[in-house]
Amino acid sequence: MGRNAGHRPESYSHVAIGRRPHRPRTFRTKNPQILSRALVAALLAAGSLSLLATFEVLGPLNKPIAAHLWPGWLIWGIFGFFITRRGYPNTLNEMEPLRPYAWVWGVVGLVIFILCFMPNPIGVFN
Repeated sequence: MGRNAGHRPESYSHVAIGRRPHRPRTFRTKNPQILSRALVAALLAAGSLSLLATFEVLGPLNKPIAAHLWPGWLIWGIFGFFITRRGYPNTLNEMEPLRPYAWVWGVVGLVIFILCFMPNPIGVFN
């Protein structure tokens, strides 16, 4: 059996004492899928606008949109839709707070992600 098999009485000490359980400091809301759905919607919108601009459907907005967006975002939006529709898995221990170094590495990863983001990743220069 694994390390966390069975019920450990010490993990339920807050029930016996009458204290409220510790809630982890996460980015959770009542509906944690709001952020992922918003991102999928943004990807679908960006890809759709870029695809419409590629086929010159938008009139005077064709050149600015085609210059800054990539039609491939539509594919990533569809891919993200199918991934996020099942929801999020539970963590192994929701009562244990994140350690400070985990927050630091999370922020570092988020900063690297933002710095690496490109709205038009593949472009042909004339």
